[in-house]
Amino acid sequence: MRLWEGRGGSQAGAPGGSTRWILWEREGWERPEAEAPGHTETGHSQAGAVGGSGRVPSVPAREIPPPSRVDPDAAVHAIIDARDVVIEYQPVLDATHGQIVGFEALARGPAGPLRTPRRLFAAARAVGRAGELDWICRAAAFRTLMDAKLHPSLSLFVNVEPDSLITPCPEDLLPIIWEAENRLRVFIDVPGQALLRHPVQVLESVRRARAAGWGVVLDDLEFSAAAVSLLPTLEPDVIRLDQQTIRQGNERAGAALAAALTESERMGTALLVDSVEEEPGSLARTVAAGFLQGRLLGAEGALPAVVPPPLAPVPLRTPTADSRSLWEVVEESSRLSASEVRDESLTRLMRQFIGQAARGPDLPVVGVVTSIYRATTMETAGQYRATLENCPVSVLIGRDMAVFQDWRTRVAEPPPGHPLEGELCFLALSTTHSSVLVARPTSVRDGRAEAWDVVFSHDPLTCRRVMRELLHHMDHLEGGVLSEGEKAR
Repeated sequence: MRLWEGRGGSQAGAPGGSTRWILWEREGWERPEAEAPGHTETGHSQAGAVGGSGRVPSVPAREIPPPSRVDPDAAVHAIIDARDVVIEYQPVLDATHGQIVGFEALARGPAGPLRTPRRLFAAARAVGRAGELDWICRAAAFRTLMDAKLHPSLSLFVNVEPDSLITPCPEDLLPIIWEAENRLRVFIDVPGQALLRHPVQVLESVRRARAAGWGVVLDDLEFSAAAVSLLPTLEPDVIRLDQQTIRQGNERAGAALAAALTESERMGTALLVDSVEEEPGSLARTVAAGFLQGRLLGAEGALPAVVPPPLAPVPLRTPTADSRSLWEVVEESSRLSASEVRDESLTRLMRQFIGQAARGPDLPVVGVVTSIYRATTMETAGQYRATLENCPVSVLIGRDMAVFQDWRTRVAEPPPGHPLEGELCFLALSTTHSSVLVARPTSVRDGRAEAWDVVFSHDPLTCRRVMRELLHHMDHLEGGVLSEGEKAR
């Protein structure tokens, strides 16, 4: 799969599809093919300071005032322009074998008041450059690990700041990102804050990471209701739990732990317990977590010169979809169906499904497909809006749905003849609620359906499969992540 090529409407050699999805791509860029990305003819990476042995390109640096009169804005501009960041690495251990399986990349500023990541990113956010800084830190982490030439089965965990989800990757760093895609085993760590601020971008970034063969870590479940609700939709490879927060035992932490354990049992998702600062892995033993991280087990610092290949690498999952209709997905696994349902009865049934979704303890991700044979009336639009306004993210396919598009809603219109064009679907999916209803017309008069066949399910696994197919169709319709074979068709 190639992340920089989508479907439709792009210039030759440029990233295709919607340019909103910018975790990697930048409009107008051509991927270099002649030589290894990120290297000059001499085989050395371009100049610019980072931690360890890696280096990323710099741009002309701004002069930093003497310490006695340091201006935080000027200082952070100079750090970003010079790419003057240091990357430290904290090991992640296999709880069973006590063996290093990977590292988390932790960014640091140069010596001074902006050394800590909290202050560094706060200063960058104040001048509108936090997204750019996050890209610089990520590229520096990639470059250093690639230069270290450690075993490729070791994993690298990189944090994703919310601002970088809406900030294009700087052009000079794209070759490093592309090279890392081919050489490294990366897990992007998605924080709950990003899910609250940019849920649609998170959803698409996760799908692009998977297309690159990278993994996904979901973090901050203890603090974010949105992260808990999105668990079944994002289907992360790893859930990160903070030992110190979980041990405090507040209500939100308890709900997060229950959701993580359910996801691990149901889908085989790996659990990573971090902040292990005292008794080693007490929470990890309690929840049978496979991986541990914390200063008691290994402090952050430079990469070691040699790391043995892990006996049990951090697992990567591959949720799949194959462009089927949603009707087919539900029909093959559900015994709940009805035939020749009149349109007014279908309306009542839809209201029931929508009402149930809105009353759950965790507001779900919602998927809607509207049929060409059923107009979106003002009453229906009101029902949808009342539900969508409170959901963390929604995916809508159909005509007359553009009115709902906003920062939490992804919308597309199917072309004539599309497999979903005649279907009607309502899907709600969270850790505590799963429901899907799919209908297709059996009797049509004057372009409007009078009767429908209906299938529905409350099975969590069936609803997950429907969500995968819905997102897969959205990728095709809006220029998302496509395989080479799909683009050839």
